[in-house]
Amino acid sequence: MIIAEDSYERVYGSKGRSLTTVLNMPDVQHFIAFQKSNRLGNEIFYIGGVSNERGLDTTLSALKILKGKGVLFFMHYIGAISKEKVADLDLDDIQENIKFYGRMDSKEGFEISKRCIVGLSVLKPIKNYLESYSTKIFEYMTIGLPVITSNFMLYKNVVEKYNCGFCITPSSPEELAASIEKLLNNPKKREQMGANGIKVVSKQFNWIYEKNKLVSAYASILE
Repeated sequence: MIIAEDSYERVYGSKGRSLTTVLNMPDVQHFIAFQKSNRLGNEIFYIGGVSNERGLDTTLSALKILKGKGVLFFMHYIGAISKEKVADLDLDDIQENIKFYGRMDSKEGFEISKRCIVGLSVLKPIKNYLESYSTKIFEYMTIGLPVITSNFMLYKNVVEKYNCGFCITPSSPEELAASIEKLLNNPKKREQMGANGIKVVSKQFNWIYEKNKLVSAYASILE
């Protein structure tokens, strides 16, 4: 039996003679044009669903903290969100420091990432997020973008283990602001984290690695 997350084993483990986990990992070739480890500037990147469950409220509060400290930054938010929803957001003080693009083609969106020094994926502790990988963090790692994500053990075992970014309490704008500021102020740290991300994705967290597992599983079944 082939499953898409290790956590599914609890559900399906007794229903098949063997299990193979094939994860949804990025195709490195799709992202190679956006790969960069020596990142300059003060721009912040997010791509994906836009909601409080995916960290919108925490991020906006963190940006206000940075603005209050006089930190220079610009936030790019790429993902489906209505103009009405944007109009309802409390953007006081950061109106000029943030842009909501709405839905974009993946390649158009990641073209913007080339100007950025950190990628955000701050998910709230909803069960599916706690037990399933955020593909976004691996996309960021693929292009050499340091990651700030939630401090779920599943994510810490990648991001902290391989020193590709920071894992924070997802409800803490203070921790998020502090982590962003560390990367803004430390070019060598973000360059090293970006390079680490590229390296580990090229070896393990990529679709070719997962596809080989899938092909091996099919071959085993056919035998």
